[in-house]
Amino acid sequence: MESTRKHLFGRRSGHVALIRKVEQDHRNLLGLQRHLRSYACEPRTPVMFERRESLSKALDGIKASNQALLKDLSQPTQSDLRPEEQFRIQHRMCQDLENKIIAYLGDARQSS
Repeated sequence: MESTRKHLFGRRSGHVALIRKVEQDHRNLLGLQRHLRSYACEPRTPVMFERRESLSKALDGIKASNQALLKDLSQPTQSDLRPEEQFRIQHRMCQDLENKIIAYLGDARQSS
């Protein structure tokens, strides 16, 4: 009985930590979006404009899927395995997009 309680408590605390990580990713995405829309990173060439638009669309898509994952995590489920896998994939996509946006920001600042 006691080991069952510990297992359930560990599962819940891990679930809460997962929700916090998703929320942190969302805040990071919002910060990246502010930087991407800033005047300092205004595209100067058609290629940079297309690149910024592509990054902006990808950012919107990841933000939407991040919100869907947060909604899934906030609803009680039978198994926490699926949301953890979703989070790993989502987090990796967030990191990849963040690296692309940071590269774009560097290129945009150099071209100004």
